[in-house]
Amino acid sequence: MSDQDAARAAALFDSGRWGEARDAAARALRADPRNGSARLTLAGALDGLGQHDAAFDELTALVADEPENATALRLLAIVAERTGRPRRGLEAARAAARLEPSAWQSQAILAFAEVHAHGGAGGHGAIAAAKRAVELAPDVASAHEALGTVLLLLGRHRQAEAALRVALEIDPNDLRARQNLGVALDRRGRVAAAMNLFAGLTAEQPANPAHTKNIVATFGRWVMILLLASLVWAMIGLKFPPPAPSGGGLPPWPAFVYALTLPTVAAIGLAVFTARFRFRLASLVTLLRREAAGQIAVMGLMTLAFLLLLVGTFLSGMPRVVVLGAAVVVLLVAGYLAYGKRPQKSPKKPATPVREEPRPLTFREDVARALSSQPAQRGLNGKPVIQPWAVGPGRIIGFVCSVISLVPNPAGIVIGLLGFVLSNTAWAHLRNADLPRRLPFYGQVLGAVGTVLGIASAVVLAMVFPHR
Repeated sequence: MSDQDAARAAALFDSGRWGEARDAAARALRADPRNGSARLTLAGALDGLGQHDAAFDELTALVADEPENATALRLLAIVAERTGRPRRGLEAARAAARLEPSAWQSQAILAFAEVHAHGGAGGHGAIAAAKRAVELAPDVASAHEALGTVLLLLGRHRQAEAALRVALEIDPNDLRARQNLGVALDRRGRVAAAMNLFAGLTAEQPANPAHTKNIVATFGRWVMILLLASLVWAMIGLKFPPPAPSGGGLPPWPAFVYALTLPTVAAIGLAVFTARFRFRLASLVTLLRREAAGQIAVMGLMTLAFLLLLVGTFLSGMPRVVVLGAAVVVLLVAGYLAYGKRPQKSPKKPATPVREEPRPLTFREDVARALSSQPAQRGLNGKPVIQPWAVGPGRIIGFVCSVISLVPNPAGIVIGLLGFVLSNTAWAHLRNADLPRRLPFYGQVLGAVGTVLGIASAVVLAMVFPHR
C-alpha cells in the first residue's frame, strides 16, 4: 500500500497538486517511514506549499539517511537558499554534482548556489558550472535559461541575453526565459523590446504580479534617468546661462537649443518607443496610472520644468535666474515626491529568517541593492551586516570629499553630497557595531556645509555673471 501511495503522491506532485501530494506521501510514510520516494515527494510538496523550513528539515533527515541521493541533495540546495542558508545550499549542490557530474540539473543548481553563497566573488565558478550544464544538455532550454539567469545575476547582461535567446529558440514558451530576457534587455537600455516581453507575459498571466512589477520598474528607472539629466541640465543653465534676447527681440538660436534639447530628446524617445511597442498603448498607460502614480507625477513636473526653461530663454538678468532656479526646485520636488517617500503598500509577507551569517557585499552589490529598494542585509543578531567597503575606504573617501567640498565652487554640490552619503553610510554601519564613529560624523557635517556652500556659490556666480 505504501508503494501505491508513494506513486500516487509523485503523480500529484508532478501535476502541481501540492496539498494532495503531501497527504498521499504522509499516508505512504505511515505505512513505511523509510520510503525514500515518499519522503522526497513530501519535502517537495511542503516546499511547493511555502513551508520551506519543514521541507528543509525533511530533506536534511533524508540526506542524512541517504547521503548518495542526488535528487534529494539538489532539492535541499534549492530549499536551503529559500530558508536563508546559502552556504548549506552550496554544500548540498556540490555533493550532488560530485555524485552525478554528468547530470545537467546538478551543474545548473551548483551554478545558482555559487551565486547565492558568494555573489560576484563566486562568478567564475558559477559560470563554469552553468556552461557545463549547457555542454551536457545542449538541446534543453532550461540549461540555457540557467546559464542566462546566472549571467544576469552577475551583471553580464549582453551574454545573458544571448543565452536566453538560445533557450527561447529551443522552447519559445519558456516563461521564465522570456521574463529574464526582458530584464536583460531593460538593463541594456532596450526599453521597447523589454516592455513588449513584459506586456506579453502580463496578457498571458494577468494574475502574476511579477510581470507588472517588471513593467513598473522599467518605467521608473527611465523616468529617474530623465529626471537626473533634467536636473543636471537645469543647473548647467544656472552656471552658464544661454544668451539672452537683445533689444526685446527673440532669443538667439543657442538659447532655443538649450531650452528644447531635453524635451526634444524625450519626445523622440517616446515616439520611437510607441512605434516599437506592439501592444495597446492605452492599456500600458492605464496600468502605469494605477501602479506607478508617483512616476506619472514626476513626468508632469518635468514637463513644467521644461516650460520654465523655455520661458527663461526669453528673460535676462535676475528674472532669468529666478525662473531657472524655479525649474531646479520643481525637479528636486519631483525627485522627492517619487523617490523620497514611499507610498503605503499592502502588508508584505515576513522576510525569510536568516539562518547563516550573510556574506558582506561589495560596493557594486550594495549600490545595486539600494537602487532596487531591497532591504539591508541583517545578521543573526537582527542588526544590519557591516559592509567592509563602507567602514574602510568609503569612510576615508567620504571625509576627504567633504573637506574638498568646503572650497566654494558649484562642483561642491556634487562632491559634498557624495561625502555626506559615504560618511552617513559608514556612520550607520559603525553605530550598529558600537564602534567609534567620530570621523564619519565630521564627514556628514562638513559634507552638508560643503553642499550648501556649493549651492550658494552657484547662485552667486549666476547673479554676478548672468551673460557668461
